[in-house]
Amino acid sequence: MTMGHLDPSGRGLETQSGQPESCYHSSTIKTLLSLSALFLCTPLLAAPSLEEAFSQAAAAVVPARAESQAPAASPTPRETYSEVNACWTRPPQAEADALGLPLRICIKRAGVAVESGWDLPFSDKGALMVEGEPSSGRFHVSGGAREADGWNVVAEIWSHEKPAACGELNLAFAAVYVDIDAAGHILPARPVVRGFLMDGSSLCARPAKSVEILYTPAG
Repeated sequence: MTMGHLDPSGRGLETQSGQPESCYHSSTIKTLLSLSALFLCTPLLAAPSLEEAFSQAAAAVVPARAESQAPAASPTPRETYSEVNACWTRPPQAEADALGLPLRICIKRAGVAVESGWDLPFSDKGALMVEGEPSSGRFHVSGGAREADGWNVVAEIWSHEKPAACGELNLAFAAVYVDIDAAGHILPARPVVRGFLMDGSSLCARPAKSVEILYTPAG
């Protein structure tokens, strides 16, 4: 620390180095002015506006959100098939003929689809698959009966309906029954085909009695 004394001439304090203290004051002021000028002249980094900040945040969030909301791929149902290569016929019947119930039904191949995580086809994605005439495609399994070595399941593979009238048979459909084991695999036994006629009217005091139409294996 420098020591000084009062200068009688009024110029201020004089340091031990012989320099007036006012010189140090001037030097300090010049330094401060230089720094101020540098601060004012140097371009500042512009802070992003609120809208820009929000846009940047949204751009970072949207891809992550889209990835998290992407639907997971549904597991493929387990399918098993059996070669059938058989046909069935029904006898003429006036009401069945009027509703167009097929006289002959042929199946080349049948299969059962079991939804992933299920043992049996009794779910929304469970299905009986049929390749044949006059019907081919995937059909909802509407029911089943427990048997000693598995299940007998049924699906409607053909149907026709005319306007309902109380007391009249207006609905015809054909159903296929196949056997599956306890794990839901189709068994090679030959399917059974049945036809049905029904009164589909609602709130009918005296509905017509349902009729089963027998299909027998064709020679």
